[in-house]
Amino acid sequence: MKIIQLPQEIISRISAGEVIIRPYNIIKETLENSLDSGCKNIKINISCNILDEIVISDDGCGINQSDFNLLCERHCTSKISDLEDLFNLSSFGFRGEALASISLVSDVSVLSKRKEYELGFFCEYENTKLKSIKRSASENGTKFFIKNIFKNNRIRKEYFCKRNEEIRDIYDLVVRYSIFYYRISFTLNIDNKNKNAFYSSNGYKDKYNHESLVNKDTDEYNLESLVDKDKYEYNIEGSVDKDKYEYNLEASVDKDNENEIKRKMLIDNYKLNENLKFLESEKFKIFFSLPFVNYKKYIFILFINGRLVDQKNIKSAILSVYKPYLPKNTFPFIYIEIFLEKNILDVNVHPCKKEVLFLDEEKFIKEICKEINFKIKNEEICFKKENENKKNNFGEIKEYLNYNENRNDSSKIY
Repeated sequence: MKIIQLPQEIISRISAGEVIIRPYNIIKETLENSLDSGCKNIKINISCNILDEIVISDDGCGINQSDFNLLCERHCTSKISDLEDLFNLSSFGFRGEALASISLVSDVSVLSKRKEYELGFFCEYENTKLKSIKRSASENGTKFFIKNIFKNNRIRKEYFCKRNEEIRDIYDLVVRYSIFYYRISFTLNIDNKNKNAFYSSNGYKDKYNHESLVNKDTDEYNLESLVDKDKYEYNIEGSVDKDKYEYNLEASVDKDNENEIKRKMLIDNYKLNENLKFLESEKFKIFFSLPFVNYKKYIFILFINGRLVDQKNIKSAILSVYKPYLPKNTFPFIYIEIFLEKNILDVNVHPCKKEVLFLDEEKFIKEICKEINFKIKNEEICFKKENENKKNNFGEIKEYLNYNENRNDSSKIY
C-alpha cells in the first residue's frame, strides 16, 4: 500500500486517544487546570454512569473572554510562549492538548467568570471548535460540563461502562491531590447506582473526622464504607468557617505542622498503622511503613515538584529495599514528595504526563533507598530488642509465679 499523509481529523483522533485514555485522565487534566487557576476550592460531580457526565468547578481566576475561541483548540495554551519556558515550567498544563483531546471524545461546555466582571460566559464546543457563546450569570471561577464521553469510540465506551475500578481510581486520585495540596478544598460527589459517595477535604485544620477509603480486612476500596448512612456524606473537617462557609486563608502552617497534617491524612485515608515513619531532606520527604507493619497491596504515591507521577525506577527500587524484610506477598506503603530544580526536569516525556525525566535520577534513587534502608535496619534492631526484652520479662514472671505457687503449696502442709 502506498504511503499517504493522514487527514488532520484522523491525526487529531489518534492524539486524543493517547492523552485521554480513560475517564480518570479527564478528571486529572481538568483538576490540574483548576490548580493552575489559583483556586481555593475544587468540586467534582460524577453521574451514575461515569460516561454520561462529569462536572468540575473551581473558584479560580476564570477565563478571559478573548480566550474562549482558542480554549479547546490543539496546541493553544497560556502557560508557555517559547522553548525556554518548556524547561522552566511552574504550571501543570503547557501543551494545549488536554481540553482539545477531551472535546474530541466528548461534548464539552464551559461556564466561566472573572471576578472583575458582573457576568460570565457559557460556551459550547464541538471537536475543538467553539460552537456557541452567550453571557450568563455565574460565580467566580470556571465550571466544565463534560458529557457523552467516548461518544465516537464504541470499544472504550463499552469497556469503561463496565469497569467499576474506574470510580475507585478517581477517588484515590482526588485523595492523593488533597493530601499534597492540603490547603485547597477538594469535594468529590459520585452518584454510584443510587448510593452517593461524598468526599470532602476542606483545606487545613488539625482535626480529621472521617472513615477510611480502605477496607481493613481486604485492603480494597469500599465505596459503601465511605458514606454516612444517615446523611450520605463523607467528610474531612477542614479550615472552613461553618457559619459563613468560607475558606480560611490565615491558617498559617509551619513546616513541622504541615508534615503532621499530611501524616494524619495518610493514616486516616489509607487505614495505616500509627507507626508511620518519616524522613526529610532538602530534596525530598518520605512517609513510609515499617516491614513488621505490612499490607496486601503496594501503595506508592509520588509527587515530583507537585506533579503526581508514577516513576517505575523509583517504585521498583524502593520495593527491592523492603524485600529482604517483608513476609511473602506483603508490601509497604510509600508516600514521597521530591523537589527538583526546574532546569534539570523534563515533564514532556509521556502523553498522559504519567512519568517525568530528570538528571542524576540513579544517584537520587540510591540516596532515597539508602536512607530508607538505614531507617528500616535501625527499627528492626529496636523491634528485635523489644521482643527479646518481652521474652525475658515473660521468663522472669513465669519463674516468679512458679515460686509463689510452690510457696503456697508448702504453706498448706503446715
